[in-house]
Amino acid sequence: MTMSSNPLQVRPLLGTCALLALVSCTSKAAFEGPRLPFCIALLPIEHSTFVGPTEGAEGLTNMELSIDTTSFADQLAKGLEKVCFVRADTVSPPDTGEEEQLDQAASKHKLVEAAKKSGADLILECKLEYAPSILCERTVFGGIGWFLFALGGPFGILLEEHTYYADVTLHATFYDAEMMRGEESRLGSAVGQVVVVTTAFPGVALDMIDRADGPEDYAMALIMPAGYIATESESLQVTIQENVLSSLSQQVASRVLKWRDRLIRSSGGEAGVFAFDPDQFAIVQGVDGKINISGQVRLFPSPVVNRMNEYRISLGATGEGEWVKFDDDDATTDPGTDTEGRSKLYPFGVKLPSSEGEILKLELKAGGRDEYTRSYTFPLEPRPLK
Repeated sequence: MTMSSNPLQVRPLLGTCALLALVSCTSKAAFEGPRLPFCIALLPIEHSTFVGPTEGAEGLTNMELSIDTTSFADQLAKGLEKVCFVRADTVSPPDTGEEEQLDQAASKHKLVEAAKKSGADLILECKLEYAPSILCERTVFGGIGWFLFALGGPFGILLEEHTYYADVTLHATFYDAEMMRGEESRLGSAVGQVVVVTTAFPGVALDMIDRADGPEDYAMALIMPAGYIATESESLQVTIQENVLSSLSQQVASRVLKWRDRLIRSSGGEAGVFAFDPDQFAIVQGVDGKINISGQVRLFPSPVVNRMNEYRISLGATGEGEWVKFDDDDATTDPGTDTEGRSKLYPFGVKLPSSEGEILKLELKAGGRDEYTRSYTFPLEPRPLK
């Protein structure tokens, strides 16, 4: 692996040192935006390791990554639920008895079925590839450390003098759960794929506070620049691994928000059948205590799918409400909205009893020669009727 220098990232130094610090050229973007109306199911993360730099390679340390994919899956799911989705759960491997041994295809099929049974709108498959090796590159010229040490003494511990790298890649594929049926809709195939995200660890610059392995390291900073202290330790290895997993999780969340519209509107080869705008979906608490729900969906008719068939709105994640037929008489034709210059706008709505539940599921079904269904999950937070 070839290491490349990143822009220097330097924390503000105290007192006089603050005037001499280098200004960082990069910053972490804040994750903002409404959560997407989906419940996702994260399958067990597949992982593989490969041989990294061999002994004697430039920057090679004695530290190594050892990633617990079960813990990482929990971390990734929690991060995605906090930032991106209404709900994110992990799916456990199928429980097979000693007499039943499943091959890989059968095992994945059971995982998909478990994800759909849990009420998932999207299924997330992740594959992690990494080399255990951790490399270190000195990213601040040594003379700067001596100069700041002479000027400010131990305040140099705040200078990010070392950048650590690891060859880690995460491939994340989102599938439309409704499309995952039949022989052609296997994990890894194009059928049902909505968005594919690939992220890699870019490296992390650390100062001595991050690298220190105990009070002795801080004491050493009184007699020599901090850049020469605590470049390898067990605690630093843990810190780097935490940074690796945190970076991958944040990158996936950032890409999900970037592809928000595609996740909402697309579903593999069925992209563009109909468009549903969650911002036009209203959940209102009536004066009678009941919940009034209304929305609209835009159909792009084709020889394959030429009408909206039914919709279902359920309290809870598993879809236990009654299917209601769309009324074609209520649909309005809107010219100039697709490649053929036409689309149909279908309104829908129901009234449900008040509920102490936390989520609500919407399912939309279009049909014709083929049938196409998508589902969405919303937080059950009704607005009071004005």
